[in-house]
Amino acid sequence: MLSASSFRKVLHWAAVPALLAGYSLLHVATSKKCDDECRKLNDLEQALSENRTYFRYADFPNDSTLQIHVTDTTGINWNHFADTACLLAQSKGAARHYILVTNMTFPPDTLERMECW
Repeated sequence: MLSASSFRKVLHWAAVPALLAGYSLLHVATSKKCDDECRKLNDLEQALSENRTYFRYADFPNDSTLQIHVTDTTGINWNHFADTACLLAQSKGAARHYILVTNMTFPPDTLERMECW
């Protein structure tokens, strides 16, 4: 028969792994999987961030638009940047009908809007 202190030790060593397993299952069940669109967007973000310190992130606010968030920096040709983003998006399979380049102010200001075929 187990003594009270031995029972507590066994309970302690059984409870910790059970709690960790429970939290792990909860995390796996509730975490968002990165689907095909997510991978395309991640690839595009990586390509856009190379040598562009003003780039922040990109997202798809709807099915027809790729929105690119930047820090408004003087001396940047936003039309050229949007055109580059369009070409990169097409090469990554993440192209949308419109490209919006917006700055990170509140409310966001549209720096460039172009069609991307």
